[in-house]
Amino acid sequence: MNEFHSFIWVPNKMASELFFVHDTLQVDTVDVQLQSVILGLSRLEGNIWGGELHYFPCLSELHVNERTVLTFNCGISTARFSRGGELIAVACDDGNLAIFSGNNSLEGCGSISCHDDIISSIAFPSCNNSYIGTVGWDGNIKVLDLQSKAPGISPIYSNEYLDCILNDINFSEINSSVFATVGQDGFIRTWDMRVADVCNLISNLGQTSGCVLWDPLDEFGVLVGLDDGSIRYYDTRFFATPLIEQRIHHSRIRRLRLFDRGSGDFTIVSVSEDTSCAVLGRTLKGSPLDCIASPTVM
Repeated sequence: MNEFHSFIWVPNKMASELFFVHDTLQVDTVDVQLQSVILGLSRLEGNIWGGELHYFPCLSELHVNERTVLTFNCGISTARFSRGGELIAVACDDGNLAIFSGNNSLEGCGSISCHDDIISSIAFPSCNNSYIGTVGWDGNIKVLDLQSKAPGISPIYSNEYLDCILNDINFSEINSSVFATVGQDGFIRTWDMRVADVCNLISNLGQTSGCVLWDPLDEFGVLVGLDDGSIRYYDTRFFATPLIEQRIHHSRIRRLRLFDRGSGDFTIVSVSEDTSCAVLGRTLKGSPLDCIASPTVM
């Protein structure tokens, strides 16, 4: 059986630590909340497809083997903590979204049928922990209110008209009604939940994009990770030309993730299919692509 290896970089306000975690499953997703870490894993053995969620309450050298494990009947495409860590959302390859409490018990809070195919990405807005956005291989966009008492939790926002696989969704850090999506068709689109079924802005990137991240310090700034390993920074008011473009990796960028280090300082991490990870800084005085550490091959 193959052995898969995962390195987890855990940022906090005082230091950054790198831990080695390995398993016999393929690691597809990771998320961090303070010292807690979740891993989404997938297994493919012959015709048997399954997945597991691993929850580490405190990832340190003393507790790295202490974990809670949940099993699934399908692979896990992504798993995320809510902004405050109260909830864990698990996106499954069967199109369902599973919700759990964000503590050691991992108490189940329900399962929601969202998409007709694999869920590519999920995101929580910065100002509302009960809302969650999802995109999938079926080309659909859904925003759900997890506190809704309605049976089945109907979407508060839905768009099912895009004829392409969508790869990522991310909400503005400043205006939580606005979000961006990127997909296999090579376009970035911005949406406003206050305007139903209408794409706010659209721009042709010229290549496939795997991830998008809103600038935490600028309501009009977005970063896009591209297939050629580049990161572009756009002002959404002038989408025609990127303000910054920098090739950081040698292959497709899979995810851009944001960590708040306090006092207006943020860390942006990019990960690529070339197995490298780059750490970028974002401060009030700096450029959106200030590089703290050169890409490190994992």
